[in-house]
Amino acid sequence: MRTPAGLVKWCVLGGSALLGCASPPVTAPVARPHVATPATQPVAEPLLPTPGYLTSARIAATDHGALVIDADSGMLVNTDRDGTPLARLAIGANPGLLAYDPSRSLVFVADRSGDRIVVVEVTDLQIRQTWKTPAEPFGVALTPDGKTALVTTIADRTLVAYDTTSGAETWRAPLSVEPRTIAVAPDGKRALITTGIGGLDEVGLDASHKVTSLPYDLACDRCANGPAFARGNAIIFLDQYRAIASFQRAVPEALDLLSSSRISTSTYGGGSMPPVTQHLSFFSFAPTAGQTVAQIVANQPRSMLWDRSRDTLYVAGMSSDTLLRLRGLTRATTDEAENGATEFALGASQTCGPDGLAQAVDGTMFVWCSFSRTIVRVPPPDAPEPVVHESSPVADSSLPPDHHAGFVLFHSVQHGINRDRALACATCHIDGRSDGQSWKIRTQTLQTPVLAGRIAGTQPYKWDGSDKTIQASLVSTIKRLGGSGLSPDQTASLVAYLGVLPRPRLPTLDAGAVTRGKAVFDGDGGCKECHSGPRFTDRKRHHFGGTLDQADTPSLIGLSASPPYYHDGSAATLDALVGGGGNVHGMADMSTLSAAQRADLAVFLSSL
Repeated sequence: MRTPAGLVKWCVLGGSALLGCASPPVTAPVARPHVATPATQPVAEPLLPTPGYLTSARIAATDHGALVIDADSGMLVNTDRDGTPLARLAIGANPGLLAYDPSRSLVFVADRSGDRIVVVEVTDLQIRQTWKTPAEPFGVALTPDGKTALVTTIADRTLVAYDTTSGAETWRAPLSVEPRTIAVAPDGKRALITTGIGGLDEVGLDASHKVTSLPYDLACDRCANGPAFARGNAIIFLDQYRAIASFQRAVPEALDLLSSSRISTSTYGGGSMPPVTQHLSFFSFAPTAGQTVAQIVANQPRSMLWDRSRDTLYVAGMSSDTLLRLRGLTRATTDEAENGATEFALGASQTCGPDGLAQAVDGTMFVWCSFSRTIVRVPPPDAPEPVVHESSPVADSSLPPDHHAGFVLFHSVQHGINRDRALACATCHIDGRSDGQSWKIRTQTLQTPVLAGRIAGTQPYKWDGSDKTIQASLVSTIKRLGGSGLSPDQTASLVAYLGVLPRPRLPTLDAGAVTRGKAVFDGDGGCKECHSGPRFTDRKRHHFGGTLDQADTPSLIGLSASPPYYHDGSAATLDALVGGGGNVHGMADMSTLSAAQRADLAVFLSSL
């Protein structure tokens, strides 16, 4: 939400509900979460503080200011407390997150495009080491003793442990689809990783390295009229017993929860209840396990900050341009003064897009603004003169002005896209990819397609090929979302940005299987007949006797990052697709292929 004069509103708990910032409205009271200390906690084992390096982050506080890794410019920037750059270091395109170890003055940065961890001396921003990683590292965090760095890799779906002195890999564990942010418990017993499915991955940090999937909401097996799905955003430990994760819940076939009537399927997103809502999940671990969930309105909450000394949690809503402040989270409070909302100016001319929060020892908070590439310094709430300071941009954007305007539009909630400012393009298309869901649109169940790398030269658009241009496709989508529409300049900027979204990174694959699978694709599999050319599409519509009268031939670019498959999402995996699973039949006769050929074909499809 862009508030007047560039203000970002801080919202707090009020009474028995989580109060929003005017838009979108909370339609029903939400229970005030209270994360109490487990009653059976051993007295001899005190609560441990949570150092910043236990959680992968976009920004970190230092003795002299802040360190930030800018996903736009690809720069690691060392700044003073005013956000004035002291040094810059180019890391690589679209970098991941960082972890800062103040005891050694080292920062560990994920070079997402270069498949490496870059170990940098903070004093002069000189590279001390580089570690080779599996494909597409993103999150990096340190264990409490600082001896091990844990790294998540998106394309290869792994958690990898490195010795921070030698850089040697010590172990790895498989993760779920789209692993991102990582947080380590202060006692070093477990790590939690946000993923692209309906839960978190918990990894034991003992010798077993056991991976367990934790649902974001145990009580919500079926929300409204279908299973509730979630995509993780941020995760942080309060102490060794408790953690908080932000997530988006999507109900593809939503109901109006007030009247129990179905939302019009022709205007999903424009009904009386948005199909995607924002939540926090409060986890308690041993010795007492439990979970509490609360709905919030900070849209796309990608970063959180826990101020333990003030018992306060901050949640940054990147799309809504909001910061949510929750006080008295672990200790009961009756101070009504704490329930007021305060506004802070974060820039009068442009939106912020808060994508990172960090806190200095004195309680000062640094907010990373991903849209404006600025750092906002916010004094602690008990400071005598609470003056907020915003820096100039710490680095130049890698995007031309029109592309950058499209980037902001893609990630922002506004009336032009959704009348309630509850949805943004990035709500379903994080990184321009897919949310992995199949939505009820009009009378059809349609899977969210990948956009990254699939726009240029793949017209017509939509699963039925009904929109001849990307501009027409945007207009019809916004109409379905209940938006008032974009101006011609805004549409042009959004089209320009979509056209340069990088294709998803490929996983590490067996080269022999890729070669054999290509032979099947070009020959007995019969795939190349329709999926031809550099975009792997003939740009025609075909009838296969499924739920669509005619289906557009989709591009196969980034296929490994876009499960489930077919227009209705009826094939959960590539193995299911090539094995004849799903509801769509007639594209090719896979029954003539051997099991080995089908396996090789699935590997080749993953390489596109």
